[in-house]
Amino acid sequence: MTYRKGIWSVAAALLIGLTIVASGCGKEKVETPPPAPSYGVADLETLVKAHPKYSTYFRLETEYNHMLEQYQNERNKLIHVSAQQRQIRAALADQSQRMAAEDELQTKVKAKENELNDGLKALYTKINEAHQKESKPVTMDGLTAEERAEMANLQMKLTVLGVTGDEKENVKKKLHDLMNLRISREQVDTAGWTPEEVKQMQEAKEKASKELDAYAAKTAEEI
Repeated sequence: MTYRKGIWSVAAALLIGLTIVASGCGKEKVETPPPAPSYGVADLETLVKAHPKYSTYFRLETEYNHMLEQYQNERNKLIHVSAQQRQIRAALADQSQRMAAEDELQTKVKAKENELNDGLKALYTKINEAHQKESKPVTMDGLTAEERAEMANLQMKLTVLGVTGDEKENVKKKLHDLMNLRISREQVDTAGWTPEEVKQMQEAKEKASKELDAYAAKTAEEI
């Protein structure tokens, strides 16, 4: 009797188990997706600094940047100095050319002045010979070369240097004396001349003066 009860108990347990299995097969099995892979993010700067030779690299890089900065500064200085030197050379060349042009102009104008004065001297001598008077050196303004140079120097003191006080009065007196000398000398030199001869000489001086001015202006433009 007891044996039969045991068999029935086992059979009932098997039946219940089969029922549970059958009921589970009728439902869809929901699969849980696997978790997404996780990747670690490394800081490149941190990795570089962690390198054993980073301190050496950093020192060399710092030295290189310092040398590069020095090189750029020196290069900028050289460029600036070179530009200044070019400007100085250009200025000196321009000044040299200007001085050469002024010297050339003065030389040519002086030669032209001498040529015109020679013509005036020839005219003066010709008229004087008609009156049997001794010929005297004459220029366009009736003064010798030394007197004309002194007059130009005195005029420069008044107009350019701007002298004042007693010196100014002294300069003005010397200029006045030279002008009176020029007038009196012209009157003496032409004593005994006919009015036509005096007029001829005066017109020749005026013509020579205008010709010299025109020549100086034209030569200055050409140079």
